[in-house]
Amino acid sequence: MMVQAHNHTTACLVSYQPVPTDKRTQEAGLQALSNGYQVEFELGLPRHTSGDQARGAAAALLTTYAAALPLSAGLDAKQRGHGEDLITLAVTRLLQGHALGLHGLLPSALFVLEAAQTTRTSSAPLRLHAAALYALLGCPRAAAMQLEALGVKQILHDSMTAHWLLPALLDTGATAAAGESLDMFLKAVLLLHDGHRKDSGETLIAAFQHGSYSKVAEFVSFKERLAASHALHVVRAEEAIRKLRLLASSPVSPHTLVKAARHLEEQAPPLPTCISFNEDLGTRPAWFPPGATSASELGPALALRPCGLWWRAPSAASRATCAEAQAWRSAQRAKLEWRRGLPRMLAAALDGAGPDAGSEDAEGDSGLRADPAGNGNGKYAHGIWEVLMPAARACWAALRCEAGTEAPKCTAAPPACAALSAVISWLQVRFSAWSDRLEVAQQGLVNDPLLHLSLAISGGHARFVAEEALWAAHALKAWLAAAGGAQGASDGNLDMCADIQRALSCLREGLGSLREVLEALSLAAAQLPDAYDLAGADAKLWGFAPGYDARLVHDTTVAEQRQGLEQLQAQAASVLRILD
Repeated sequence: MMVQAHNHTTACLVSYQPVPTDKRTQEAGLQALSNGYQVEFELGLPRHTSGDQARGAAAALLTTYAAALPLSAGLDAKQRGHGEDLITLAVTRLLQGHALGLHGLLPSALFVLEAAQTTRTSSAPLRLHAAALYALLGCPRAAAMQLEALGVKQILHDSMTAHWLLPALLDTGATAAAGESLDMFLKAVLLLHDGHRKDSGETLIAAFQHGSYSKVAEFVSFKERLAASHALHVVRAEEAIRKLRLLASSPVSPHTLVKAARHLEEQAPPLPTCISFNEDLGTRPAWFPPGATSASELGPALALRPCGLWWRAPSAASRATCAEAQAWRSAQRAKLEWRRGLPRMLAAALDGAGPDAGSEDAEGDSGLRADPAGNGNGKYAHGIWEVLMPAARACWAALRCEAGTEAPKCTAAPPACAALSAVISWLQVRFSAWSDRLEVAQQGLVNDPLLHLSLAISGGHARFVAEEALWAAHALKAWLAAAGGAQGASDGNLDMCADIQRALSCLREGLGSLREVLEALSLAAAQLPDAYDLAGADAKLWGFAPGYDARLVHDTTVAEQRQGLEQLQAQAASVLRILD
């Protein structure tokens, strides 16, 4: 083996050049070099200070990989190729360059991964890194296809599918764009658990019959772990919410929604006291921390030293004892409890005669825990529910007081006008911030379309349009109807009706504005200039794959992102129809 040194500011990069010697020696030399790069990476080195530096480091790694390709010439496409780790390390360098402000390196990282997969079709590191990037770019269908190519099935649905796909899906407007591929994965999680529940009894009997008594305890423990699986209960909760969302997307009476919500709540199995976190978090790249949902989160993740990340240790989700791991588990349970409780919250908001109506005992002062996602967003972690539940409580209390059914409590009832003003203020602040975010996405579309389209289909505005706006629209209309409407309200309810009308107008105008911006973004994405250069300097990065068409990968990714935009537009339109 012969090496060539390249001086950099923080580290010495070494490139591989094969020399006339036997193949086994060349393979050993390449592996030793790859191991050295991996150690460097785990230590957080080199510390690049500019995007050009990071790109140069990635180019050196890819040059080394290209020189070593002849070593993999005789391997089957499904076998692990020599030097594949160099690809994933180069991708990390490109993402570091992106975080340092160099345009175009995020899509270049994706193109490099796809180029490498033209010859190594079943490489787990390449597929998983590509799945992570697609998830961050708001393309859950493409991410699901990467996992499907790896043959993720059976118990892997419990340990991988939920934490790889669900967070990105729920934080984007790409739910419809995910297609049958994602639906298959979600259903597979439920089928896995249903099948194991049915077969577990026969498995235990077979163990006794064959005298494998030592296995009985293992089978029982395994059954308990699956029954208490965090992934299982997350999927069940989201399935219930999905059914409610489909029902609420068309004009429907509050009574129908309340009935459906309470039925789903009654059907939900109880949450185990001790949840089993079976997620294999160590399968995630170092720059893809648990819960990451947007490409905007790459910068902080890339600044961490990989060898110090708690979730990369074996069985970290269930066994890690550090404060970060405990905080993650606590946050995941709190978020799960919140999502499981959403049908009950919706029923309480829509029905003033329900068992939870006006009650602060079950939900506390605001009706919600402060920060279930553990994301530091404080009181706005629940979106509009943070102000919607106090408003529901105040409005129903005011209506009962006006009807004379709770006269003794009227003096202590919270003023409805103040609670409704909080709803209006929340909407105004959020719509303003979301408009600014979408304006940034629109301005950066030509320079870095994949990144800025991902910003347009992820974040708070996407969650709001995809789900929360529905609940707000139905709740406000239910309160207005209960108060007698704009024309039939009694004198005591006139002010409250006016405030509800103001909130409805604010919601209608804000959604209409968001819909127009999303439509403009979608049209702009469809008309991206052909001059967007994929064959310039960066094309040398994937030059190791002759005949590879990066433009096809780019256009396919943009097409899925546009589907996400169109889905958000359609959802905004359905809410606007409900408001009319």
